[in-house]
Amino acid sequence: MSGYQPGPGRLTPPPSTHTHRCLWPGCEVTVNADMWGCRPHWFALPNNLRAWIGRAYRQGVRTNTHPSQSWRNAHAAALAWIAEHGQG
Repeated sequence: MSGYQPGPGRLTPPPSTHTHRCLWPGCEVTVNADMWGCRPHWFALPNNLRAWIGRAYRQGVRTNTHPSQSWRNAHAAALAWIAEHGQG
């Protein structure tokens, strides 16, 4: 069996080869495909939105470009929050 194998001394998976830009409007930082955005912007979102995005995330997103409807709804809510709070 090849690929990432959890076990002693292996606390994190290898970095993804699939990337995208942070989903915060205007951010140019590149992040792994399994991340919503860069660290500063991720933690700028309120806990409830981060939790919603996390719950809606589904395995395989690194190779599947069609996120779930729940994830799209969570992302739309995050963008609405950003627009309302004017944070950059």
